[in-house]
Amino acid sequence: MSKASHSLADDLSYCASVTRGGGSNLWFVSKMLPSAKKPLFAASYASMRFIDDLIDDDFLTMSQKDREEHREAYIRHIDDWELKSVGLRAAGNKAEDAIYRALAETVCLSNLGTAPWHNLAMAMKRDVNEEPIQDWDDFDRYSVGATVSPAVVYLYILLANQKPDGVFHGPSSEQLYPMAQDMAIFCYLVHIMRDIAKDAAGCAQLLTIPYSLRDQLLAGSLPGNSLIAEIAEKAERHRRKMAPYVSHLSDDMPWAERKCFKALLAIYGKLFSNICRDPSCVFQEDPNELDEMCREKAEA
Repeated sequence: MSKASHSLADDLSYCASVTRGGGSNLWFVSKMLPSAKKPLFAASYASMRFIDDLIDDDFLTMSQKDREEHREAYIRHIDDWELKSVGLRAAGNKAEDAIYRALAETVCLSNLGTAPWHNLAMAMKRDVNEEPIQDWDDFDRYSVGATVSPAVVYLYILLANQKPDGVFHGPSSEQLYPMAQDMAIFCYLVHIMRDIAKDAAGCAQLLTIPYSLRDQLLAGSLPGNSLIAEIAEKAERHRRKMAPYVSHLSDDMPWAERKCFKALLAIYGKLFSNICRDPSCVFQEDPNELDEMCREKAEA
């Protein structure tokens, strides 16, 4: 297929299908974004969703033997993804190259910068290399790429303004990282709590918690409720620290974007409250059902 046969509308349609397929809370609230910002969200979210799924659902679920055999190939996949995402390598003609073409005509034209894609690539390489998360400080370092970077991109989309030439301009990623850190890690920890039973029943590599806790959980020497309580204690510290940033950021957002932002935080806040009130729910309920219940309450 020649380059001329691709249209931005087709590429964005492919990106939108990727975002819908994820079915995440972020996708759910972003349906309320203004139409002018939906291409930014579709391209950036599809890019990050693609590499995360490639590592979590493809590489990490392989046998140990296959992971060892294919490790270097997946490192190259991540390098290729990063270079194409930031426009330093031309897109090809695979289906997913629609994502990179869409990025080139949306996010890459903005002043966001390349740091979020670089930092996420570093976190994905850490997953592929199976570097242990030794303690909570190590978890926080890993989270800079794994969860703070996507949050920085999303905050940028909420805060950016479109210029007359159609290009978006907003706070730089360097400005947004400190503001995004605690709210991103809080939401990530709630996500981990919600999925703990499913991930523990799957493969150990998907449990992104300190290895001492992970190993105790898998060995049956740490009760699930005790683990939830420890994660919840850390999450609560981040929730308290994020409050001033949430207030400041929401004041700077237009009405529709503020609605998206508050709805997303409300969903995670309700999930957190429900899990803290009854930690056993994560071992009994389908995570999707927990999400759906909290989405309904957030909309009410």
